[in-house]
Amino acid sequence: MLIAKLFFHQILSFSDSSSVSFNDLISIVASYFDINTGSAEREAESAAQSISRSFFQVSNLIGVTFYDTLGKTIEVPNNAFRPADVTYFTFRSNVSANTDDCRVPKKSLTLEFSLRLP
Repeated sequence: MLIAKLFFHQILSFSDSSSVSFNDLISIVASYFDINTGSAEREAESAAQSISRSFFQVSNLIGVTFYDTLGKTIEVPNNAFRPADVTYFTFRSNVSANTDDCRVPKKSLTLEFSLRLP
């Protein structure tokens, strides 16, 4: 019991250090108790990649606005005509993360990004 208290006291001192990451602490605990975390790490990585890819699926994208080279909004009333200084097109992506992985809380995630037009 004394060894466990000393171990956890040492781990807690690391938790306040900016040079030690959360992943480092998990690795230390896992190796101390001989816990194999490989499968959980692979599952977490797979879920994160799946959620990340969802942001860029066309069905999740909504067109927001056009911008010029100075970052000012440009109105485009007619899609057949492109104004001279249209430089960026901004998209918004709304993703419900739990549709990719049921273990993720039911929370809507939103990402907005701009693409430079040719």
